[in-house]
Amino acid sequence: VFDERDVAKILHRYVDDPAVFRSLMARILQSPETLQLERERTAFATGIRAPAKYTTRALIRLEAEMANRAIWLSRQSSHRLREAVLEATLARHSRLSDEQKTAIEHVAKAGRIAAVIGRAGAGKTTMMKAAREAWEAAGYRVVGGALAGKAAEGLEKEAGIISRTLSAWELRWSQGRNQLDARTVFILDEAGMVASRQMACFIEAATRTGAKLVLVGDPEQLQPIEAGAAFRAIADRIGYAELETIYRQREQWMRDASLDLARGNVGKAVEAYRANGRMIGAELKAEAVRNLIVDWNRDYDPTKTTLILAHLRRDVRMLNEMARSKLVERGIVGEGFAFRTADGNRNFAAGDQIVFLKNEGSLGVKNGMLGKIVEASPNRVVAEIG
Repeated sequence: VFDERDVAKILHRYVDDPAVFRSLMARILQSPETLQLERERTAFATGIRAPAKYTTRALIRLEAEMANRAIWLSRQSSHRLREAVLEATLARHSRLSDEQKTAIEHVAKAGRIAAVIGRAGAGKTTMMKAAREAWEAAGYRVVGGALAGKAAEGLEKEAGIISRTLSAWELRWSQGRNQLDARTVFILDEAGMVASRQMACFIEAATRTGAKLVLVGDPEQLQPIEAGAAFRAIADRIGYAELETIYRQREQWMRDASLDLARGNVGKAVEAYRANGRMIGAELKAEAVRNLIVDWNRDYDPTKTTLILAHLRRDVRMLNEMARSKLVERGIVGEGFAFRTADGNRNFAAGDQIVFLKNEGSLGVKNGMLGKIVEASPNRVVAEIG
């Protein structure tokens, strides 16, 4: 969905002439392929204007076809697991919660598409691992995919499901390799991040090949970068199982706050952390940064994971450099040697932790993977992937 301001931003990159600009704006907004979803409105109380909303007919057609195919897949009678297979699997996983068991029973029912909505930390991976065992016991091949390489790696490592990025699957299929078939169950993880065009491709692949597609994710978390909230639309139409009980946090107030964050109740979640003394504020950014690095340095423990988050890349770079300088001061890592990276020249030494920013099959790394440097010398660095 876009409005006239979005169109103007794009045109401003290429057009300087005001008359040409106005002409192109009119042609785009009045094009037969442009569909107005909502008229311009002005709020009576505030006088604030809400511009008209548009989309394209092509995307509406694609999403309508995707939704119809999903409904058709949900009504097919294949891929049901026998009770004996399901009971044997659940018996082996006695620590599964009632929610997780219900979710497994849901995806094991007849139908060639199923959806599971799971909040962060609610045990989606544990559920998928048990479901994978049940399908394999029934003679099905289980494979998986996710938008990001890091997520695909996690699905493979933690749930035992052979996985690739969605783009890698699409490339292989276009080359006639690794095709799905009627004995395949495809798990699409982090489904809430998948845009309509890509989701439509996987729905079409399942329809064409006879495979079963299981969508797992949370429509309230990170949204697709490209157009369309496909997972939410499909889950609303075909139904879903839900995992809401948070296990990642031990204290109940933290679990409640995580659920509030997942549901968009950010103010309530922040207030819970403030009330429990877990939020420290500062009037100036420089003071907040200084306090953060001092606290991080005091509590640094190489056996534990600590995460520092920042909104801007330049702040990430600054915080990385400040934290690393503390480790150099303490002799935990050396000054190291300079290397050219995607983020400029950086010094690396044994003990540094790095993140890979793109997939590279020849090295066996995926975008988002973490590595620890075990050896560094001029023009040579050796990293261990953990």
